[in-house]
Amino acid sequence: MTRRRNNIVSQDQGRLPFGSHGKGGILAYATPFERGVLMFSVSAFILSVVLYMYFVMASVAHVAARGALEQDVALLSADVAQLESQYFAQSEGITEAFARAHGFVSISKSAYVERASLVTLKDSR
Repeated sequence: MTRRRNNIVSQDQGRLPFGSHGKGGILAYATPFERGVLMFSVSAFILSVVLYMYFVMASVAHVAARGALEQDVALLSADVAQLESQYFAQSEGITEAFARAHGFVSISKSAYVERASLVTLKDSR
């Protein structure tokens, strides 16, 4: 069995933080400017991660909503097409004889009505 050698530790070596966990860790040796830069960098990183997650979720939600709206538009356009075909089918049955039978008469004299404007270019000069 070998005997262990005693190491001589100087007073300066005892002050180094290698063996003990000092208060504050690495920030204990940082200047106030370095602490500020580190806190700003960490805050900016956390903010960018949160904003990234928000925008990804918002884009997924918008894509899902767009798909639902496209389905609604397809259903509504089919309904409009069906109503248009009914309108055209019924409008073919309307003739002058049908209108007279329901009390409509021909126009004998046309009269046009014109509204007098309050301001003209002649008045503005």
